[in-house]
Amino acid sequence: MLLRHGKSDWSSGTGDFDRPLAPRGLRDAPMMGRFLKNAGLTPDLIFSSPAKRAAETAESVAEASGAGGGALRFVDGFYGCSVGAYSAEIRRAPDSAGVLLLVGHNPTMEEAVSSFAAEGRLSLDFPTCALACLDIPYGAWSDFAPGTSSLRFFIVPKALKGSMR
Repeated sequence: MLLRHGKSDWSSGTGDFDRPLAPRGLRDAPMMGRFLKNAGLTPDLIFSSPAKRAAETAESVAEASGAGGGALRFVDGFYGCSVGAYSAEIRRAPDSAGVLLLVGHNPTMEEAVSSFAAEGRLSLDFPTCALACLDIPYGAWSDFAPGTSSLRFFIVPKALKGSMR
């Protein structure tokens, strides 16, 4: 699964890396975590950008989904990265992790979903805290290759408002 970080607070006066979540991001991230828990998709392992807004999103989703902080790994290479960084991290995941969640930034999120999906070049508008779930057709993460996954669903926070509060 790929999750874009929650809405960030541009008024914080901090640099890009240190920008925290805005109130909307603070509401949407746990809502997505509850959605994952209710859908039976609690992440076994979460890879996240260490940028503050992504880290806060990942921590909130981990807590609300029941994954807990022990499932969370910060990947320095996820800040300002290419799709290749996501692919490499997926291939390094232990096979004991059945459900992976990557938390990062746009435009890499949109590019990754499009690259990973067997459906070809998908064109998804990936707003903050949007989640794409892909099914991978093999058992070992080390076998992961772009263009082989199928998009199971794509959901945005607006679609969950009212049902996941």
